[in-house]
Amino acid sequence: MQTESSAAAQIPDQHAPILLPLRSARRFTWPLPDLWQVSSLTADELRACWLFRRGFMDLKPHVDPEADWASFASWVRSADFIWIPRDRNNRVLATMTYKVEPLVHQGRQCVLLWPEYGYSLPGARKSSGLVLALLAALALGAVRCPGAPQYVVGTGYLSSFLSLCRGHDHVFIKEDAGMTEWERSLWSRLAQQTTGYDAQTQLVAMNTIPKNPRTDPPKNSRLRSHWQRYQAHNPLWTDGFTCLVFAAIHSALLVAAARVMIRNELSRKQPG
Repeated sequence: MQTESSAAAQIPDQHAPILLPLRSARRFTWPLPDLWQVSSLTADELRACWLFRRGFMDLKPHVDPEADWASFASWVRSADFIWIPRDRNNRVLATMTYKVEPLVHQGRQCVLLWPEYGYSLPGARKSSGLVLALLAALALGAVRCPGAPQYVVGTGYLSSFLSLCRGHDHVFIKEDAGMTEWERSLWSRLAQQTTGYDAQTQLVAMNTIPKNPRTDPPKNSRLRSHWQRYQAHNPLWTDGFTCLVFAAIHSALLVAAARVMIRNELSRKQPG
């Protein structure tokens, strides 16, 4: 383990290259080359992922970098797999960690999909690998709890929220009349268990602040409506506050994911 001073000295500038050979890591499933079993990553490999994240997020002044690293490593170690696409020189292009958690709430079983620590360089944002990783998480949830409803849940800044809204019109960021009574109870339970959650504001105080966040609204009218909804509930997101994002998985989301994957593959094959 490195000291605070040595760790601070290695914090990268925004989007500085992070090399990650992954020499001994094991793939989560063979057909998906960028999905890795979290349990097979070494501490140094996890730390490289943490450093990649630091290129997108500043820590708040009161946060000890080593404490943040420990929190990051603890959560990621509890997950099932991590998506790490790299270029031919082993430079990290993106990360996304997935935890698939069966849960019984008020006598009903469900599956929670936690996609966390998702960061991507511009060139990797149209990768189909991210969609395939989501489908792998859904499949794992179906294996663990056949027939149980599945929900995407996690603390999300505005960009993460909008990414989910691209394929889903009912992404919740607080207790909402659009939820069923059971879903509101589940959301409240998860929120109360979230570090930094304030029941009065229904916001989560994070240890991070986004670097150079994009604050202009989307051009797409549907996404702009979601953007306005998030901004109205959480105008402090650029100061390091997020919402607990919650959405039921249904067929429309899977169809949207498939469309994104096909569109991305077609765009990659365009000449020039």
